[in-house]
Amino acid sequence: MRPTARIVVVATLGAMALGAGCKRELADAPAPRAGEHFKASVLRVSDGDSFAVERDGKRLRVRLFGIDAPERSQRFGNEATKFLRERIDDKTVELEVRAVDRYGRAVAVVRVDGDKQPVNHALVAAGLAWWYRRYAPADKALAALQREARAKKRGVWSEARPVSPWQFRRARRHRMRFPRRRRRRSSE
Repeated sequence: MRPTARIVVVATLGAMALGAGCKRELADAPAPRAGEHFKASVLRVSDGDSFAVERDGKRLRVRLFGIDAPERSQRFGNEATKFLRERIDDKTVELEVRAVDRYGRAVAVVRVDGDKQPVNHALVAAGLAWWYRRYAPADKALAALQREARAKKRGVWSEARPVSPWQFRRARRHRMRFPRRRRRRSSE
């Protein structure tokens, strides 16, 4: 076999092997309706309060109901993402859909098979997410878990002045809209 043909064969086999190891790309699943309950396999955790699952051979994006975890660029954001990843990554989860958000994500209470406590509650109990009163004002369990986490100074509550994710996002939008101007030094 000539050297050029050998290179082509090796490159082709390498590309085939590389492609075999990649996860297949899934089409997006239609958004479920509020009130639906179903099981799905977790594909990927995006951050501390959102992830993707496979449902009926399609990808569905999910946002945890009633909580807001720190942004990844925010203090405790990576810890929240790691916590969620350790709890649900590559597992089958049960979803109880409460709503669909403006991004088409299923907003759900999520349990890992066999766990009594929803993942939503576990994040708040660990101090790695806030109870999102705006969207779950009547959720007394989340309120109690947040009070306990705060009293025991867990996670975000170990900070003297924790910044909620919604405050963090608002400040970031403000900085983007009104960037600081640098003062020019006068040459004297």
